[in-house]
Amino acid sequence: MYVPRLFALPADEIAPMVRANPFATLFTSGSLGPYATHVPLLLDGPDRLLGHVARANPHTADLEGPALAVFAGPHAFVSSRWYGVPADHVPTWNYVAVHATGTLRRLEDPLPVLAASMAAFQPEDPIPSGDTERDDLVRKLSAAVVAFELRVERWEGKAKLSQNRAPDDVERVRAALGDHEVAVWMGRR
Repeated sequence: MYVPRLFALPADEIAPMVRANPFATLFTSGSLGPYATHVPLLLDGPDRLLGHVARANPHTADLEGPALAVFAGPHAFVSSRWYGVPADHVPTWNYVAVHATGTLRRLEDPLPVLAASMAAFQPEDPIPSGDTERDDLVRKLSAAVVAFELRVERWEGKAKLSQNRAPDDVERVRAALGDHEVAVWMGRR
């Protein structure tokens, strides 16, 4: 990912951004050629992501080897009309994104990944619940998925939030965005 220094997301903001936006696009380039699956990924430690896909998904053939997970954070269109001199600017897009590049590995037992995912994404109803009927259903469903881990070797984060604009223009963009999450991110800069 092209990340000019001005737009680099500080390392300490990468994990919170991933946790807040766990739905990623997982890319591989293996036997299927370039291939992508949209999937929630759980950050499990500083350099490990966990996920699972349906066993019927062709992507299961390429869950070993190099991969890229892209996390899209908040984003918003920025109109050139929002700048002090609109004729001097073109419209753009403000956004936050994180790329995790590393090595995929299939995991034998999907149940721990399902349990960790449910505990993180649905904490009010984690597994195992002690409800034998429900636990049997979850175990049955786990046979229909393939779990994997992505060992992250490189994190890249970008927060393009009008940092290259004059302070007055930044404030105009923030005001035009109102309570949009991008405006909140801009306020942190």
